[in-house]
Amino acid sequence: MEIRLTEAEEQLLEAIAADGGLSISEHIRKVALGSKPRVVKASPERAAFIQGLAALGKIGSNVNQIAKALNTDLAAHLRPSVSPELIQSTLFSLQTLSRNLLKHLSHGHPGEDPR
Repeated sequence: MEIRLTEAEEQLLEAIAADGGLSISEHIRKVALGSKPRVVKASPERAAFIQGLAALGKIGSNVNQIAKALNTDLAAHLRPSVSPELIQSTLFSLQTLSRNLLKHLSHGHPGEDPR
């Protein structure tokens, strides 16, 4: 079974599932089948991580839109205002930061995949 999500939605779902101590699949199954997922009251630090992760998803979506616009400019033989390397580097940095936040949201277990 597949589900389509925006990058921001996927990151938020990962954070919600991790906050409940579940994988994304376990969380979706419980919600879809009518079970109430386990809710763990987030500490202030954890809540801040969750909010940060959601914000990063939105920023990432915005950066992707900018990259698409720049690629459109290039295809139309217009001079881009930002280099593709800068866009790629920024996206990589956002991805790395998101993964680090998810690692911390997984109760600080570096080897544990939060999905």
